[in-house]
Amino acid sequence: HKVTVMHFVPSMLGAFLNYLKEHPAALEKLGSLVQVFTSGEALTVHQNNTFFELLPTVSLMNLYGPTEAAIDVSYFKCAANATLIPIGKPIDNIQLY
Repeated sequence: HKVTVMHFVPSMLGAFLNYLKEHPAALEKLGSLVQVFTSGEALTVHQNNTFFELLPTVSLMNLYGPTEAAIDVSYFKCAANATLIPIGKPIDNIQLY
């Protein structure tokens, strides 16, 4: 279906990445993928770095938002070889304290 954007909670992203490691041929089916968002849990450094090992040309964005609001309020554009994954900067029209 030529999917271009995917959104995962980090634990499901981890399962997806493990599947890709076990089935490298599946990577060929992801040629149209451009952007992956993750939110709802803390994204680990290991998940981030594994993502870029497997999908080096795909953008990964970590989103954060309080459960009470059920919405994302900040974003962080992830990069390969990270040592820390912060919650990032506020989205437009939002302030973080």
